[in-house]
Amino acid sequence: LSIESTQTRKLRRWPLFVAIAISLVSFIASVAICWAAQQQTRDVTRNTLQSILTSNVTALDLWLREKQNVTSQIIEQKSVQNAAASLITKSEDSFKWVASQTKEDPAFATLKQELDTKLFLGWCLMGSNQVIIASNTEGYVGKTFPIAESVNAKIAQIQTAICLPMQNPLAIGTDGPLSIPGGPIMGALAPITSKNRVIGSVMLLINPLSQFSPMLSITRAGDSGETYAFDRRATMITQSRFEAQLRDAGLLPSDPRVISLLNVVVHDPALNLTTGQKLTVSSDEQPLTLMADEATRGGSGDNMNGYNDYRGVPVVGAWTWMDEYEIGIATEMDVAEAYGSFQLLRRSFISMVAVLGLSSIGLVSLA
Repeated sequence: LSIESTQTRKLRRWPLFVAIAISLVSFIASVAICWAAQQQTRDVTRNTLQSILTSNVTALDLWLREKQNVTSQIIEQKSVQNAAASLITKSEDSFKWVASQTKEDPAFATLKQELDTKLFLGWCLMGSNQVIIASNTEGYVGKTFPIAESVNAKIAQIQTAICLPMQNPLAIGTDGPLSIPGGPIMGALAPITSKNRVIGSVMLLINPLSQFSPMLSITRAGDSGETYAFDRRATMITQSRFEAQLRDAGLLPSDPRVISLLNVVVHDPALNLTTGQKLTVSSDEQPLTLMADEATRGGSGDNMNGYNDYRGVPVVGAWTWMDEYEIGIATEMDVAEAYGSFQLLRRSFISMVAVLGLSSIGLVSLA
C-alpha cells in the first residue's frame, strides 16, 4: 500500500509540473515575441522617419541651390551690375535713400527691366551699410532687413547666399501673413562689385509660404507626422501642421495673419498643451526639446523612445542640421500613432498570457 500510495502521489504531481512548464514556456515565448515585435516596430518607424527626412532634405537642398543659381545668373549680368553700382555710388552722395530720386534715374529703369520677374516676389538694392537704396516696392527704400551675419559674410566673399525666413519690415499684399509688418519674407542675395570690391547687394524676395514652407509638407506620415525647419535659435521657419492646437494653447494669437512661422520656438513646455493644460512659465524659461537642443548644436540623429515636442506631446523623431544654410530639419510623429499597432499586439499577448495563467491555475487545482 505504501508503494502504491507513493506512485499515486507522483502521478498526481504530473499535471502540476505540466501546468508550470506550459505557463513558463508561454510566458517566455510571449516576452520574446513582444520584444521582437517592439524592435521591429521601432525599426520600421525609424526607417520611415529617416526616409521622409532624407527626401525632404534632398528636395530642399536642390530648391535652395536652384534659387541661388538663378539669382547669380540674373545679378551677374553686366547691365545689372553697372546699374546697381551707379545707384549705390550716387546714393552715397545725394540720394539719401529717397525713393522719388532713385526712380528718376535711368539706372533704376534698367534694374526694373532686368529684375522684375515672376520667379520672385520683388527685389531690393542695398548699399554697403545694408540700407535699401532702391526697390520695385517703394516702401522698402530707407529700411533694412534683419540679415544674418553668416549671410553678410558670404556676400563679403563675393558669394550668393540664401537669407532664411525673417521678419519683413514692410506690410505687402492685402491679406494673409504678409499683409502685416513683421510677416515672413526670405530672399536670395548676390553681391554688387566695383573694381573687385563688394559695394552692396541685391536681394530677390521670396514668399516662404508659397514655395519654401509647403515643400516640407508634401510627404507626411499618418495623421500626426510632420516635417519642419528651424534656425539656430530653434525658431520655426516653416509653418506648423498644428496651428489650431497652438492657438488653443495660447502659443499663437487668434489673428490668423500671425502664424507659427517665426512666432514659435521649439521649446519643451513640460506638459501636454493639447489636453487643455496651460503654461505656468514663460517661453524663455522653457528648455529646447531634446531634438532641437541636439540639432542646433549641429547634430543629426533620431529618438525612438519618445520625447516632448513643442506642443508637449510625446513624439518619436529624426533630425539633421544643414550646416551650409544653418537650417535644422526634423521629422516627427506622435508616439501614440507610431506605436499604436504594437500596443494592440502587446495587449493581445497580455490577454493570452492571462488566459494561460488561469488555465494553469485550473490544472493545479485539479491536480
